[in-house]
Amino acid sequence: MKYSLFIANNCHECAFVEKEVRQIDVELEIHNVDNETVHPPVTTFAYPALFKNDILLAYGSDIIEYLKKKA
Repeated sequence: MKYSLFIANNCHECAFVEKEVRQIDVELEIHNVDNETVHPPVTTFAYPALFKNDILLAYGSDIIEYLKKKA
């Protein structure tokens, strides 16, 4: 199963992480919780948030390093 990245509007960290992870060769779905009806599988208090198989893997810029290790 692919990774799911959840981002939000008006989120500087979200924009930065989204830009960086698009350059990493991993299977990734990106969902904006403010513009879509898709939401994280668990309550999330901060964005960006990375999930795989409904498990929270990382928040914020830690997502970039996590995915680089998996690529």
